[in-house]
Amino acid sequence: MRKSGCDDTQGWVIKPHRWVEQWRELYPSKAAQCVATDLGAPLRTVEKWFSGESKPSFEYWGPILNRYGLAFVVGAMSAPLPYLDDLAREDRKRRLLAERQAIDVMLAEDWQRRVGS
Repeated sequence: MRKSGCDDTQGWVIKPHRWVEQWRELYPSKAAQCVATDLGAPLRTVEKWFSGESKPSFEYWGPILNRYGLAFVVGAMSAPLPYLDDLAREDRKRRLLAERQAIDVMLAEDWQRRVGS
């Protein structure tokens, strides 16, 4: 039987301060405002998340997952189940590869400008 007040429910416990840390990395300036815009949430609500006054309610978990991805959500779990951790790593890898491809395209365009000039 599970103890009352136990801090972990098979890895599903979300540590909201970890989301806040990730948001601050994504948005070094006006993070709360950017997150509120991304999620369609009231700014005051998001400011409360950032201050630790409150946590995102379950209604925001879907928008958070859809906007920031599985790796973002799993990154805030205290002890994610191994299969979720694996899926999050794959999601993170896909995003990094997409960024890498975008950088390669930019570098190729820059090279063509230099050679073409």
